[in-house]
Amino acid sequence: MVGGSTGQAATPRSRWEQYRARTPGPGSVSAGTTPDIAPLGDRTALSIAAILWAAPTLAHLAWQGWAGGQGAGLAVILSTAIWVGIREWPRDRRPGAGDWRVAASAIGAAALLNLAAWFAGFFFAEVLAVYVAGVALLYALGGRALCRRLWFPLVYGLAALPLPSSIMGPATHQLKLLVADASVRLLAAGGVEVARTGASIYVDQYELVIEAACSGVNSIVSLVAVGLLYGYLRHRDAPGRIVALAVAALVIAILANVVRVVVLGVLVGRYGVYLLDTPVHGATGLLMFVVAAVLLLVADAAVTAGLRLWGWLFPSGDRR
Repeated sequence: MVGGSTGQAATPRSRWEQYRARTPGPGSVSAGTTPDIAPLGDRTALSIAAILWAAPTLAHLAWQGWAGGQGAGLAVILSTAIWVGIREWPRDRRPGAGDWRVAASAIGAAALLNLAAWFAGFFFAEVLAVYVAGVALLYALGGRALCRRLWFPLVYGLAALPLPSSIMGPATHQLKLLVADASVRLLAAGGVEVARTGASIYVDQYELVIEAACSGVNSIVSLVAVGLLYGYLRHRDAPGRIVALAVAALVIAILANVVRVVVLGVLVGRYGVYLLDTPVHGATGLLMFVVAAVLLLVADAAVTAGLRLWGWLFPSGDRR
């Protein structure tokens, strides 16, 4: 008799099965171990496919979605969101990979939504689908742990999406009416002969029309973004302070724009409407934005000082 091994030869496994066997689980990290993320080939292939698919929409966003008056502000928001994401990316260990079946399903659904939005001409939904696919890709690379770590740049980056005209149009119109009404009241209280019809202000014999760019939409978007970013970097462990700074930035931006219109109204009444064709028009907008940003920092410092005083007077109170 010829002796032989009684054991059965090991059945070769696919690379995916080998990867799942040595990975603790979706988004999990075992104590004392550093889990592997998805195989390099699969990760690279999916990333390249997602980038190639999203490239036309991103190019359209850069050339047309950000071509308006607030385009520069939206581009800055996206740039700072990417910077914060790189800053918060974990470097001490590699995060555990998420469930690639869930990620692939989400990316596939986003691709279908992107295609349907492209046929329908709904640009906002088209860009939103690319955003959802990007979040799904992050989940595939790092699981829920990575998404939780990058929650702020993911939420903050939504502000870079250009809202549809069905939302921006009515919002801008109401903002123009609000700014015009408040400016007329302040000018009249200061003794200036002024009247208003809709978004048009009449100072003496001159007419000032508050256009979309003069309504403060650009400064509001930019200042709220500054408030969110500053709040996260300064008070990342206090979400309430971040939200409060965003609300304060919204109020300060509207008030600053009202002050700008009032100043321009006084100058036009004194020097004529041709003043609006000079650099003074743009300089007042820049000056008001700087003043609003400084006021936002002062407001945050005042709240911090008030909370510290409260904590000193009442030690059991909230010191945050």
